Amino acid sequence: MIVRRLDSGYSINPIDGDADAYAVEVHLNQLKQLGGDVNSFEFRHFVAERIRWHGLCAKGWQPLPCVQDGSCVQHTRRSVTVPGRCVTS
Repeated sequence: MIVRRLDSGYSINPIDGDADAYAVEVHLNQLKQLGGDVNSFEFRHFVAERIRWHGLCAKGWQPLPCVQDGSCVQHTRRSVTVPGRCVTS
């Protein structure tokens, strides 16, 4: 299930095997508009807002701990993908 296509600046995809985990892919142009850092408040706010718009993660969304050091962030020529989970408490 893709929530949005990347041509709208982002897409949200479930991570297989985990009902509360999503990979959020953001177009590099969109990332640049947000300051270029996936660990920034602006980026996290952007993602959390889009997740909420689509009725996912009622209590919020947070990136996985591995995003902090970049070890699980995927980069392509056109996008960056950040994994995260729904906040449960």
